[in-house]
Amino acid sequence: MSMTKKTRSSGNTGVKSVTLIFLLIAGIGIIVLLQAKDDSISLTGQARLGKGAKAPGFTLPGLDGKMISL
Repeated sequence: MSMTKKTRSSGNTGVKSVTLIFLLIAGIGIIVLLQAKDDSISLTGQARLGKGAKAPGFTLPGLDGKMISL
């Protein structure tokens, strides 16, 4: 009987260890992404706009079908 209890507890410890490692890796990933959010270059490689910076030019279709540019 004591052998069965020992096997169950060691199996449970393995699951807890894997869960803990997964949570640590996920937490580190979230921290890295939050740090990247503050960088001046986005994850796409394009420079981010700061406060007061002019928006880049773009063109969109209007409701009447005509193209409108900024």
